[in-house]
Order: sequence, then structure tokens, then C-alpha cells
Amino acid sequence: MQALYEEYEDLGFIIFTLLAETYDEQVPQEADLMEWADLFGITHPVLADADFGITFSFITTGSVGMPSMHIVRDGGIVTKIDIHGVSDGDITSNLP
Repeated sequence: MQALYEEYEDLGFIIFTLLAETYDEQVPQEADLMEWADLFGITHPVLADADFGITFSFITTGSVGMPSMHIVRDGGIVTKIDIHGVSDGDITSNLP
């Protein structure tokens, strides 16, 4: 995902990672988010998602695998839910 972010960020493509809990099942604090980003070499935003509140707002099937990826267009329109792998076509067809 980081490589895709770097390839398309100048065209308005944004990736963000949501962490619902730490390894010891606590709500992530800023230091936890920074540690996660450093561990995986992530330069896009890493945000806390306490109790999966944001993540579950995009789930319409009743269940989700983790990790889960979604494509959300301008205005919060979800165009792909819980995809496993993202193609260049998925990205370019949803750019602003």
C-alpha cells in the first residue's frame, strides 16, 4: 500500500491506516500510531479507530476480515468494500 500511495499521491490519492487497538487491546495513543508507522515504513496517516467505530461504519455485509481495505471517493462515497488487493484501475477510476 505504501508503494501505491507514493505512486499516486500527487494525483490526489490518499491512504490512511486505522488502528482500533494495540497488541495489548488498548486504544492506540499517538506514540502507538507513530510506532506502527515506523515499524512498517508508512508515510501516510495512521489514525486511531477506537472500538472499530469508523471501520464498521463502512461494513455492510455484517462481517469483515482484518486487515480490510476500502476505496472511498470524494464526499465519502464507498465504491469498493473489503477488497483484497488494489489494482491500478481501481485507483485511477476513483481519483478526484
